[in-house]
Amino acid sequence: MTKHIKQKITFKKTKPKNLFDLYMNAKQHSHIAGSPVKISSKGGAPFSAHGGYITGIANRQRTMVF
Repeated sequence: MTKHIKQKITFKKTKPKNLFDLYMNAKQHSHIAGSPVKISSKGGAPFSAHGGYITGIANRQRTMVF
C-alpha cells in the first residue's frame, strides 16, 4: 500500500512563484539538487531526481506525489 507524506514548510521573505520555479523547473532544481532532474510543471507529468532515486508524478494541484 502506498504511504502518503504531507509536509508543511514556511519560507519567509520569498514569493510562491520563486519556490514553484525552484522545484518545478528542471534547470533550477538540478542546480540545488546537485544532480540532473527531469521535471515538468504539467499535471500528470513524471519526474525524477538524484539519478532516479526519487521518482513520482506531478499532480494537478501543482504539488508533487512521490
